[in-house]
Amino acid sequence: MHHCRLTGRHQAAIGEGIDDRDISFAAGTYAGQEADLPLPSFYTALIANKDADATLVYSLVQTIIERGKEFGELHPSGKEFTVEKTRFYVENGLVPVPWHPGAERYWREKGVIK
Repeated sequence: MHHCRLTGRHQAAIGEGIDDRDISFAAGTYAGQEADLPLPSFYTALIANKDADATLVYSLVQTIIERGKEFGELHPSGKEFTVEKTRFYVENGLVPVPWHPGAERYWREKGVIK
């Protein structure tokens, strides 16, 4: 058995603005954890190699967005992929890397990016 020490979120150590939502492990989630443990959270993202086929990336993004309910049933983070949420991230400057050309085409067609 390996043990790890969960220390929680220390804002000064990780910086401001990591994300606008905090999560926490409820007290008692782990043995010896007597209080809620606040942690930083990050939004869910898809990352593709810049050399990946643009048609394939477009199809992946399209399928994930258009079949979001089914994707969410496969994994909880699947519910995170929506046009509305992506629009929020774009409008608030929260997209940290350039768009892959296939993804860019999809989001332009949806009016999310200009």
